[in-house]
Amino acid sequence: MSDHIDIDKYTPMITHCAIEGSGIGSKRVCDLADGGQFSETIIKLDEDAMSLTYKLDIGSLPVENFESS
Repeated sequence: MSDHIDIDKYTPMITHCAIEGSGIGSKRVCDLADGGQFSETIIKLDEDAMSLTYKLDIGSLPVENFESS
């Protein structure tokens, strides 16, 4: 669950993703079809409950202060 890498397989606007690290603090860096890029960091992780929370760090997406679980 914490590898959170397969988003490019089911989201057409994302062409490639790479993981940096593992567990809490790991980052997912994704390339977008329009040439943009964004990265997210896992900030909470509960493998038993199959739950994670991540925040959007930087990127070309028009959002600010985004966290999701």
